[in-house]
Amino acid sequence: MAKRKPVETSLEAYRNLDPVRLSQTQQDIVRAVKALGEANYEAIADFLMQKPEKIWKRLVEVERAGEIYKPGNTVLTKNGAKSYVYRATLPGQSVEKVTEKALPGKSVSDFSKNIQKIQQTLF
Repeated sequence: MAKRKPVETSLEAYRNLDPVRLSQTQQDIVRAVKALGEANYEAIADFLMQKPEKIWKRLVEVERAGEIYKPGNTVLTKNGAKSYVYRATLPGQSVEKVTEKALPGKSVSDFSKNIQKIQQTLF
């Protein structure tokens, strides 16, 4: 299945962001994670007294830059959803990307393909 194309207006808005402010937000995120030790986006936002939406939108960029990483554990957010925890990368530390693996057994698409085969033989 192909990935969805980004909406052009969203790309334009991203391109129009002030690089100095963006950089400052990223630096603030790194500073907060170092001070907190281990934190999710809500804890970082509370520490920086920012809106959580502003923080979670920038976490991927800071992670790609190698400043922070996901150790793999999660915590519950204020509304009860799971949220990844981030840690600061130490100097000289190499971090392996944690990937989620599919559960063993049949997937939903496997079941639907079987149903379609049965329907084709019946009709």
